[in-house]
Amino acid sequence: MWWRVVDLVGDLAFAASAAAAVVFVTLYATRSRWQATAAGRITLGFMTVVAAILLAAILFGTVWQGPGFDHARSLVRAVLYAALCGGIGYYTVVLVRAQRADRARHRCRG
Repeated sequence: MWWRVVDLVGDLAFAASAAAAVVFVTLYATRSRWQATAAGRITLGFMTVVAAILLAAILFGTVWQGPGFDHARSLVRAVLYAALCGGIGYYTVVLVRAQRADRARHRCRG
């Protein structure tokens, strides 16, 4: 019985995370100047991929089940995880560039 409750809490937390990610992407894309900086652009892209992964997991886990969806599931997973990897890589590049620029500014001052 206890593990069923834990499993339900996990399912609800996952669904809430998906909803939160979709809300974030919607608000950020429509109400922010995300295109003004590299960090803003990658944040929108990264969170869009995260939201898509969460939604795909929910859909393939509940709505689109069965052998007819095996190939589609594999393709969607491969594309979304590759996009996530690319986003994390690009996010890291943007971070390192910002850190280098910040350190260079501090060296010039001191």
